[in-house]
Amino acid sequence: MNRKILIILLSLILVTGCSFNKKNDTSNEHIVRANTNEEVIKDNELENFSFKNTSLVYEDNTSTLITTVKNNSNDTSYLEEFKIHVYKDDIELITLTGYVGSFLSPLEEKVIVSSYGEDITSATSITYEIKR
Repeated sequence: MNRKILIILLSLILVTGCSFNKKNDTSNEHIVRANTNEEVIKDNELENFSFKNTSLVYEDNTSTLITTVKNNSNDTSYLEEFKIHVYKDDIELITLTGYVGSFLSPLEEKVIVSSYGEDITSATSITYEIKR
């Protein structure tokens, strides 16, 4: 008799415990957005530097802009930093800084990563400004 009651109780616990619906918690949802707008990711040239392989991705509550800067001149050039002006429909959203802080040999490239703590993947264009 006690064995039947124990089996019934365990069955009820198992059935009722498994039937509870889990709440959909979207706060832990992993969101990744990439900007593929040609005006954002296109190659650019400014002075004797080029900017290529640009990407703008939002992930883990951070927008990350990655670009490769290249010294196109025949001389070693110093580049402290460059400004990245991010626009949406001709209105500037934010200005990011790409820090280089070194001399670049002729044709040398450096990958620069700039981050911002909000989603800016809605950008429609970017421009660069050299700071020496």
